[in-house]
Amino acid sequence: KMCAAADLQLQVFYSVLDQIYHGKHPLQKSTTDILKETQEAFYGLPYVPNTAWQLRFSHLVGYGAKYYSYLMSRAVASMVWKQCFVKNPFDRAMGERYRKEMLAHGGGKEPILMVEGMLQKHPSDRKS
Repeated sequence: KMCAAADLQLQVFYSVLDQIYHGKHPLQKSTTDILKETQEAFYGLPYVPNTAWQLRFSHLVGYGAKYYSYLMSRAVASMVWKQCFVKNPFDRAMGERYRKEMLAHGGGKEPILMVEGMLQKHPSDRKS
């Protein structure tokens, strides 16, 4: 994917900003001042003066300190792909396991239990 590193950096920036906005209150600065500082620390492009795009970025409101879940979802999807589908994306047995372990519950099972069922182990950031 072109610009994958830039996209990841942007998602990390949004995640950090979301954590700050929904962290300790009252905020010590305006949301725009926090945006500027956070962007300078976590993103490769500079802040554009006299802008406040965060006021129209609804994900920072609707997700309430959970924006990082995009990155977590991406990491879990990568684990599932690499362990279960990279060798054969059309593997019938893996597809059935995916249906049984991940799709069949309709939100009625803890996500970590679904991932453990699919991977047949507890997910980890370590190679095993």
